Amino acid sequence: MLPIVLAIWGVIFFKVFLGNRGGEIDTNQLPASFQHDLKDTLVTNSYELDLSYDDPFLGITSTPKVTKNSSPESSGNTLEETLILPNIIYSGYVKNEESVSAYLNIDGEIIIAEENKEYADVKVLKILPDSVLVYFKNKQEWIKI
Repeated sequence: MLPIVLAIWGVIFFKVFLGNRGGEIDTNQLPASFQHDLKDTLVTNSYELDLSYDDPFLGITSTPKVTKNSSPESSGNTLEETLILPNIIYSGYVKNEESVSAYLNIDGEIIIAEENKEYADVKVLKILPDSVLVYFKNKQEWIKI
């Protein structure tokens, strides 16, 4: 039994350590299926999504809605101005006997803000422990802590 075990371990040792000492693989020995050009293997995949499947919860089959893109010239509508709020970070609040103040960072400027006062075109309307209601260019926005 010992000679069989030694023979098996000898074969494993030879294959792992002495079999191929980092030499190049001879491409002539490869099967013909591996010798083809790599450019032939690159295939672009094209597919379409089939969105007309049954709803797993309601059991309703829906058909996808096709929307028609229209250009702004044909519809006659003008693009509305996109409102971008300044970068506002609400860090916390302090409640005194007379007033409530909030620590705000508006575009990198640290401000101790009070209710109904304006700072850098931003008016602070309401200060709560977890959020602040601000008003900027006809738009109200809640800023959370």
